[in-house]
Amino acid sequence: MNPTDKFTIDIVHYLYQVKGKDTADFTFKIAAEGEVPVKTITRRKNPAETHMYSHNDLVNEIMRRIRKQKINFEYRSKERIRRDFTSSLLTLFMNFYDMKADDKYAFKHVIGNSERYSYSQAAAEFVVSEIKKDPQNIIANLKKAKLKR
Repeated sequence: MNPTDKFTIDIVHYLYQVKGKDTADFTFKIAAEGEVPVKTITRRKNPAETHMYSHNDLVNEIMRRIRKQKINFEYRSKERIRRDFTSSLLTLFMNFYDMKADDKYAFKHVIGNSERYSYSQAAAEFVVSEIKKDPQNIIANLKKAKLKR
């Protein structure tokens, strides 16, 4: 241990990109050819804009897309053929593909001890694209695969 280690403190700087140069405390340049290259790592996004669907809203959006794209979606439930996309089917997709763990699809809102999720347009696109691959068998295949896990 270096004797001066006792007298050091860590200092962390957070740099934020702003559009107006006059509102910045100081300026920097993003350039790969610099001595110390800097690049944008993340940009804060408002989850209300990127993940705008509640669970039920996402179910409705997926059903709307299935109808609009005229996908012949159907599955067998209790000895009858059904054509509606339900909340339990969305839960099946969420659990099978672990969609809540991927922030591209889900955003977790934590308030105290309560957790709620909101979902993105990418989640709707993903589910619909999976349904399009095999619209008559996707649900049965997911249920069978889930049992094997």
